[in-house]
Amino acid sequence: MKGKSGKQLMQKINGGVWKPLSNTQDVEPVAGSDVYSTIDIRIQDVAQTALLRSLDTYEAENGSVILMDVKTGAIRAMSSLKRTEDGKYAEIFNDAIGAAYEPGSTFKLASLLVALEDGLDTAKIVDTKKGAFKFYDRIMKDSNYDRGGHGEISLGKAFKVSSNIGIARTIVEHYPEEQKFVDRLARLGISDKLDFELLGEAEPWIKNTDDPTWSGVSLPWMAFGYELKMTALQILALYNAVANGGELVKPRLVDRVQSAEKLVVVKGVEVLKPSICSENTINILQDLLVGAVKDGTARNIYSKRYSCAGKTGTAKIASEGAYGSEYRASFVGYFPAENPKYSCIVVVTKPKKEIGFYGNIVAAPVFKELRDKLYAEKPIDTPNLEGKSTSSYVGKVQELNALHEVLSYPKHETSQKSEWMKSEGKLLKPFDVVEGSVPNVKGMSAMDALYLLENMGLEVELQGKGKVIRQSLKAGDKLGKNQKIALRLAS
Repeated sequence: MKGKSGKQLMQKINGGVWKPLSNTQDVEPVAGSDVYSTIDIRIQDVAQTALLRSLDTYEAENGSVILMDVKTGAIRAMSSLKRTEDGKYAEIFNDAIGAAYEPGSTFKLASLLVALEDGLDTAKIVDTKKGAFKFYDRIMKDSNYDRGGHGEISLGKAFKVSSNIGIARTIVEHYPEEQKFVDRLARLGISDKLDFELLGEAEPWIKNTDDPTWSGVSLPWMAFGYELKMTALQILALYNAVANGGELVKPRLVDRVQSAEKLVVVKGVEVLKPSICSENTINILQDLLVGAVKDGTARNIYSKRYSCAGKTGTAKIASEGAYGSEYRASFVGYFPAENPKYSCIVVVTKPKKEIGFYGNIVAAPVFKELRDKLYAEKPIDTPNLEGKSTSSYVGKVQELNALHEVLSYPKHETSQKSEWMKSEGKLLKPFDVVEGSVPNVKGMSAMDALYLLENMGLEVELQGKGKVIRQSLKAGDKLGKNQKIALRLAS
């Protein structure tokens, strides 16, 4: 940042020498300041290279990628590339923040979120017919309509396989008062700008029922991301909120401003909304986003070794009021799935249709490359020894000591009396169990969690296999009689 020049009265003396004169009107110069960005140069290089590879492969018009720290909102990588006249790609315009567009299926997360908050169950059965359904004078199609569609499926599956009809029919049936759906979206904050630090953030647009272009097909098409506009950064902020348990944090590019050795500004976490929805809804959405990668539309990037969660998007692009044959492919998600560290969005505009245009084919592999390289270069809670993670694992002292001995990590001092310990990174730390309070059993194996909780008088319900990633009772809450606790497990 530019400083300010000073002013001083000077007198010219013999020999052409200037002599300073003492004067009360002198103005001292102000040194400039250095802005320290949140960008990680190593991650930036990986992200831009992966994006460029996809744009080249699919001969796309432009594309963007953003990778953000889930807890803090600090952006570690951001790149927007556009094809030039000579067929190469350059950073001409920051589409990641400056271009608002119809997101398509990635918006289904917002639609499902408000529906769950208003009482819908993901087990609800919806008839998607044979992949084509008529709303008024327009026919909506699923991506597999030429293969007979999905037929009757649950709402949860409709999200994972990205059924336009399944989500649209559900929203239309559940919101006969159409404005209620629009109002619920507004309460999420997605109709507001993020007030991002860089100039040029585009205004999001969520159509209202009093808009002159509102029609009988507006609600069903809004349900899966049309007739509304958002930027890539605004969509990422929503998914990031789901990743970190419901807290909507403001994305940021500035870490601190420093003048010489003096800190002028220190940027911290800014929370825009403490909670966008209930904890139960967050848990359901997290499970569905994992499912969309494991056995849904993004199963091509699924990895047993590197866990993640996310959603694909493939949207037609309107030109002069009509949708043609040009597409925008996207993928947005986070990793690791169990303890999210990074959230990421990839958007690729106008890839060559004959080469590939679906979000899982064009955009998801960019996310996958970032995920895999960040896991490999800087291990993120990487499982080992039968799925037990040495970066965060709770267990009995003897078991953890044996694990640390194999890995040549420090062991627990036997002089300290404790049955349970926590392995965090390479260190063993005390794990306190307070009598009469619900313990935090995240990171425990199913057997250890079952042993501890049942000895405290709790009835335990296990869902899945592996270690505990979620518990229905909040740690620290007072224990009551005959209480039940549900534990969600994952390998």
